[in-house]
Amino acid sequence: MTRKVQSPIYVQIALDFAYRIVRGELKENSKVSGRSTLSSEYGVSPETIRRAMSLLEQSKVVRVVEQSGIFIEPKAHALHYLQQASFVNSVEVLKANLRDAFKRKAEIEDEIQSIVREILDLSSRFKNIDLLNRFEVEITGESPLLNESLKSSKFYQHTMATVIAIQRDKQLIASPSPTLQFEENDVLIVVGPLESFDLVEAFVGSKNNIKG
Repeated sequence: MTRKVQSPIYVQIALDFAYRIVRGELKENSKVSGRSTLSSEYGVSPETIRRAMSLLEQSKVVRVVEQSGIFIEPKAHALHYLQQASFVNSVEVLKANLRDAFKRKAEIEDEIQSIVREILDLSSRFKNIDLLNRFEVEITGESPLLNESLKSSKFYQHTMATVIAIQRDKQLIASPSPTLQFEENDVLIVVGPLESFDLVEAFVGSKNNIKG
């Protein structure tokens, strides 16, 4: 979901002012009324106008002369300012979207881990009723998957089975990362259709190490 980043009001005023210059509403080299008049026009405080004009002056869009007024610089400066502002805003939007994506990813991973734990709990308590076709397979020292990962080996594409957990020594890794490398003696806890049993057996190269 694309997220819109809300800029501070003085930044919005600076953008609007630059747009007015580009549209020709404010002419190059012309003088604009002071901060008090602009604050009434935009409905904000003179301090907000001061910050907006300071922003524009830094990019040479306007020139502020104390006790005299605000002078409009060449239109090209305003156009460059708008292009730069658009780029910065795009980056900020992408950064905000990335933060949202990481947050959703963490929430999804938490949900997946919770579901996996429920599956493992139910499977251990009702071993004779395995509706999920759950089985385990060990990675031996001769397995072609040694030091490979779910992603690099394209495990699902080759087997039609999903690794829901890995038993590594005394640690149970629920919902393992696609890039986690397989190690010798890892026990993969796998679910999939019945026909995937033989595919996993052949792919892992552990013919005598599969437990239903």
